[in-house]
Amino acid sequence: MNEETLQKIPPGMLMKPLGVIIGMALIGAIGWYGYTSGWLDGKSITAADVVDRISTATSFRYDSSFQISGKDFSVDVALKGTVDNSNKQNPQSAVSVDATISATEFSKEPIKIGFETRSIGDTAYVRLKSISGLTALGIEVSQSKWIRVNAEDIAKLQGTLGMPPTPSSEVGTEKITEIGERYTTQLLDLAKKYDLAHVTAIRSSERMDGEGTNTMEFTLDEEATVSFAKEAFPLYLSLIKEVFPQMPLYSAFIGQEEFTLTEEEYQEMEKRLREFFAESTHRFTATWGKRSAHLYRFGFDMDINDPKTQEMIKISGSVALSDYDKSFIVEVPTATVPLQEFFGGLMGGSPTKSFGDANNAQRQSNINTILNSINQYQVDNAGKLPISITTSEKEICMTKSANCTGLIDLSVLTKDTIYLVEIPKDPHCENNVCGGGSGTGYMIVKSASGRITVRAPRAENGAVLSVTR
Repeated sequence: MNEETLQKIPPGMLMKPLGVIIGMALIGAIGWYGYTSGWLDGKSITAADVVDRISTATSFRYDSSFQISGKDFSVDVALKGTVDNSNKQNPQSAVSVDATISATEFSKEPIKIGFETRSIGDTAYVRLKSISGLTALGIEVSQSKWIRVNAEDIAKLQGTLGMPPTPSSEVGTEKITEIGERYTTQLLDLAKKYDLAHVTAIRSSERMDGEGTNTMEFTLDEEATVSFAKEAFPLYLSLIKEVFPQMPLYSAFIGQEEFTLTEEEYQEMEKRLREFFAESTHRFTATWGKRSAHLYRFGFDMDINDPKTQEMIKISGSVALSDYDKSFIVEVPTATVPLQEFFGGLMGGSPTKSFGDANNAQRQSNINTILNSINQYQVDNAGKLPISITTSEKEICMTKSANCTGLIDLSVLTKDTIYLVEIPKDPHCENNVCGGGSGTGYMIVKSASGRITVRAPRAENGAVLSVTR
């Protein structure tokens, strides 16, 4: 990013590091833990009880969002997923993330990025769902392959790159869990010590999951927050030091060689926090069950004023939790690329080419799937082809489309899911952008002799993908 580009960034974005904002949101969540209230059905339910209930829940579903906006930019992130720890030997989780970034100084169209992860036991899978809005850079990706990540994959990649080992291969997953739980307990005890939350309202609210709820509104106390941060940050550094015993990895990440802060750095941190209180208004809310102590919602709103430009930056976030202690099944992806193979592709060429090659592999598989289903239809119908296929090449219509005008309708293949559950779509057509919103991105034609050709016109990196049978 050159100096000219930097000058175009709204000053408010540079003035307020994202770390301060995220830090305040986390302190708000922790500060709420320190608040206690004696009421509800003859027993005392505290914020600590609610947090403890989350930590002991075997499973739950969450749906969260985060928004930040200023005069010339906005960022909107949606994150939803499930967590199931009912089987301690094989915990499972699934996460889907979609982000939209709008900045008129950089791009006329919003930049949209989506990815998802799955975790089953000690193996994680990551897939880029889509990237759009970066066509000027030659990047437009949809539905990449799943990348597999486990301890063996990481070790192979690190050996290739000459990197120090990860925590999993160094101290073990169980040890890291124990370390994390220990420091979390210390952090929460510290929150109780400083009484961070200043409660502004507490009331009964709507019923959720068959029970009444209570909602608390609160802000953070400035002096308590500054004192808490001064003690909490050394705990964080100690945690990192214990998890990453090999100093170079951590040093490279944050640009420091020591796990301590100088007095000047502590003063700068305090300055940032006090600027936050002086230049902003903020509010936190938490809603939990009267009977179960389940946390159902947590949210925050912040308005931060940039004194240099008098521009207001608005930040908000929320998380909704549900389906406590209900089992979920996370499916293991069938077609995956090992981590070291994926990075090998990146090192051997551009990221765009690697994603393009992965998309082409998916296209080739989709073409064969379509032709195989047509072949099976012929077998079951005395050699007859679906009557919608013509001798003029046309795009195949997507499953359950309300309008297949000008397209080839192959719904006979998906009826009652006999041959296909749905017609595969080109990776670039996942967001219904092909064929006027109804196309799959694949072309089909019948020759005079009855041979069928399916073609992928959106093939990338110069590939020609076409199969005739």
